[in-house]
Amino acid sequence: MENYRSHPALVDLPSQLFYDAELVVAAEKSLVECLCSWDQLPNRNGFPVLFHGVRVRYSETVLNHRAFSVAGPMVWNSLPDFLCDTSLPEDTFRRSLKTYFFALY
Repeated sequence: MENYRSHPALVDLPSQLFYDAELVVAAEKSLVECLCSWDQLPNRNGFPVLFHGVRVRYSETVLNHRAFSVAGPMVWNSLPDFLCDTSLPEDTFRRSLKTYFFALY
């Protein structure tokens, strides 16, 4: 099974745990390593991950007493309007979202 989007550092563990080591990186090296030396990464040692922390609080609904996270909608609602346009193609949304988050740092 091939993964065409992720850096090898992100694929290795899930490959071992869930895919019997059969999940392999098939993306172009230049694509998955293009931000490895970005000066805003807190850790530039070949593991290009930037975590966006969200403090999770739960809200209980009266319907079936289920708890739902309110963090996801709060993050969504904090995005600029152009990103929340549901008519955007998925690839355009992903690229725009990455650009938006990278511009914050």
